[in-house]
Amino acid sequence: MGRAFAIAALLFLHAAACSRTAPPTAASERPARAACRAGATNPDRLRFAVARSGSSAFSDEGYRPVAAFLSRRLAMPVDLVPADSYADLWDLLARREAEVALLPPLAYVEATEAIPCLKPLATMAAHGVVWYSGYLLVHRDSRIPDVAALAGRTVAFVDRHSASGWLFPAARIAAAGVDPETGIVPRFLGEHMAVLRALASREVDAAASFGSAIDAARKLGLDVASLRVLAITGRVPLDAVAARPDLDAELVRRVTAAFLDLNATSAESREALSLLQGVDGFVASDDSLYDPVRETLRAARGLPRREP
Repeated sequence: MGRAFAIAALLFLHAAACSRTAPPTAASERPARAACRAGATNPDRLRFAVARSGSSAFSDEGYRPVAAFLSRRLAMPVDLVPADSYADLWDLLARREAEVALLPPLAYVEATEAIPCLKPLATMAAHGVVWYSGYLLVHRDSRIPDVAALAGRTVAFVDRHSASGWLFPAARIAAAGVDPETGIVPRFLGEHMAVLRALASREVDAAASFGSAIDAARKLGLDVASLRVLAITGRVPLDAVAARPDLDAELVRRVTAAFLDLNATSAESREALSLLQGVDGFVASDDSLYDPVRETLRAARGLPRREP
C-alpha cells in the first residue's frame, strides 16, 4: 500500500467501486470458475462458522437461533463454530473443520483466492438492502476538517481482513494523498465495538466503522452522538454465506434454500434473526456482487484493474 502506483490505483478503483450500480459479468461466465465441479462430501452434521464478533457488530451468540433454524430446515444437527478472526473463518473451510461459513466481504474475496471454486450461496440483507456504507469517524468536537488532515494521526481499524474496518477506509485515506500505512498511526482493535469505544473515549483521533455497528453501539449505551462522520468510505456488499467446494451438490442446494427461508416473512424466521439487529435475512447471491471489494483489494496490492 505504500507504493505510489498502488495509491494512484486506489484513487481510480475506489471511485469505480463506490459508483458501480449495474452487476458485472456473472461469476459463472468467468474462465476461472468454469472448470469447477461439485463435490461428493455429504456429512451427517453441518458445522457453521461465524466470527466471534466484528463484521456485523454482533457476538457469535446471536447466530445460535440461526443455527437452530437451519437444523430444523435441514433435519440434521447444525453446530455453530466460532472463529477468533476473519482469516480463521476461511481457514476453517480450508481445513474442512466447517462446511459453511458466514464471511465478511473482504474475507470472502480473500477466501476465494485461498479456496478454488468457493462461491457465495446467499448474501445477508439488512434494512432492505445487501449493501452498507462505511465511514471514517472523528470525535464531534475534533478539529480535524477532512481526511487529508488525518496525516500523522492515530486511526482505529478493525482487522486487515475487514472491508469497512480497513480496506475501504484505507483506500479513502490514500485518495486524500495520505499513505494509510506510513502517513497515519493505524491501530487494529479486532472488532467494531472496540473501535467505536476507542474513539468515544478519545484514545484515538479517528476510527473506521459502518452504519449498523454505530446503531448497535447506540443500543449498547455508547455515546455515538459524540461522534462525527468525517467521510463516507464507500458502499460495500454485506456478508456472504459460502460452502466448501467439496460438498455434495444436493446438500449445497438444501443449505442455500434454508438460508433463503431466513427472510423475516414468518414468525419462525423473525425469531431466528431476533438477536441480529437490523438483519432482514438472506437473499440469493452471486460472486460478482463482491467485485467492488475485489477491485479495491487489487488496487491496494498495486495491481492493475481486472477487466470483466
